[in-house]
Amino acid sequence: MKQRAWGMWGVAVTFVLFQFGLQLSSGQIVDGLMQSFALTAFGGGLLASVYYYIYVLLQAPAGFLIDKYGVRRLLAGGALTCGLGCFLFGGAPVVWLAALGRLLMGLGAAFAFVGTLNIVGRWFSSQQFTVMAALSETLGMLGAIGAAFSLATAVHYYGWRVCMIGAGCGAVGLSILLWCCVRDRKLPPLEMHLVEVERFWQTFKWIVRNPVLWLAGLYSGVLFSVITVFVALWGIPFFMRVHGWSIIQSTLMCNLVFLGVAMGGPVLGWLDARVSFRRTLFVLESVMVTVLLTVLLWYPTMPIGWLVACLLSMGIFASGYILIFGVGNEAAPPARQGSAMGFINMLSVLTAPLFQPLVGGILTYLAGERVASNLFTVPVRDFQQALMVLPVLTLCAAVLALKLPAK
Repeated sequence: MKQRAWGMWGVAVTFVLFQFGLQLSSGQIVDGLMQSFALTAFGGGLLASVYYYIYVLLQAPAGFLIDKYGVRRLLAGGALTCGLGCFLFGGAPVVWLAALGRLLMGLGAAFAFVGTLNIVGRWFSSQQFTVMAALSETLGMLGAIGAAFSLATAVHYYGWRVCMIGAGCGAVGLSILLWCCVRDRKLPPLEMHLVEVERFWQTFKWIVRNPVLWLAGLYSGVLFSVITVFVALWGIPFFMRVHGWSIIQSTLMCNLVFLGVAMGGPVLGWLDARVSFRRTLFVLESVMVTVLLTVLLWYPTMPIGWLVACLLSMGIFASGYILIFGVGNEAAPPARQGSAMGFINMLSVLTAPLFQPLVGGILTYLAGERVASNLFTVPVRDFQQALMVLPVLTLCAAVLALKLPAK
């Protein structure tokens, strides 16, 4: 039983790794998208963020569907849908087909993390949940580091279209592996009865009336915006513009934040399980991220050693967004845990479709036509002003943390 549980979790984490690669690929491909479809920075940010629109909307339904129909079908089907989206996106001759491909990618990826948490919740003990959730995210981040570097190299030599088609082939193979390895585990009779007799709207009503889930999801989303908005999209052109680095060098530097998340997640998860000052921990994380991000934006030419330390530390403190899923797991009964995890994950990624294009829109407004086809002529000050949206957000997270339940 233990070996089966670990095997299923390992395959599911591979899907998390893959969907992280898709989520966080925007920075490597945004310039190619702008050139291929003649887009401004706002248009490029909007197209890149289309992935998140359906992804966000499906998080709560994804949890409900997994609770009702089982994780095996939805993980395997999700990976297959991701693959079809990659094929369409990579081969799209016009922008609306590319947007449709991104939507399909987000549709399939919507089940990855929620499905993995469902496997953890059903096949591992409740005491292991927070640590396993943090470990899942850590492995996803470590995989994203390799994926981002590989993608940056491949985009540099082969272009973004070939890379997306290759990703589609990988997704199809992953779908087959998920179908062969993952098994559903039935809930106890009473909990299964609750899942069967309750309609989706009843579960949804319970979720939206639960303030803990709202606070947890919003806090997680604000911290995660450091990843989805800065690191995954605008950080790469920012470093290229400030330092004159190549896309590969800038990607490697941004990957330090992923490494920080991978380092911090398990440590903070272990700490969270053993301390009584969880709320203080959440406040400290958000304040430190705010300080580090502000320093990074306004002193980008700091010595390279300081820059490395700043990015690593920012990732370590930002990894607190993972711990929030433990708060949500504790607030939900077993029959609704999948739906609760989905709702929190929905709010976690909501900042991406909102603030990726917002930063691009601010850049377009500040720099005008200079960004229509080439981000790397944008004045550094315009980047700094546009990206100050993020420290303001992370400072708000400290206020949200004060309302989170103490342990």
